[in-house]
Amino acid sequence: PMRNSETTILKTLKSLRDQIYPIYEIVVVDNASIDKSVTVVDKYRNKYKKIPIKILKNSTNIGVGGSYNRGVA
Repeated sequence: PMRNSETTILKTLKSLRDQIYPIYEIVVVDNASIDKSVTVVDKYRNKYKKIPIKILKNSTNIGVGGSYNRGVA
């Protein structure tokens, strides 16, 4: 889950990309961010098309637990 993570989400995505384990899918759940977090993830997804990134957007803040549950469902 992310909420207003514009300044930190890129570091997280790079960390996932650089790990030694194969990446099958990255699921990013946006918890009603009001900054440019989703734009940052979308640009990253367009740059690294071989990494499947799914963005789920919550229209309202449902909290970390709710966002986590949505992401793993």
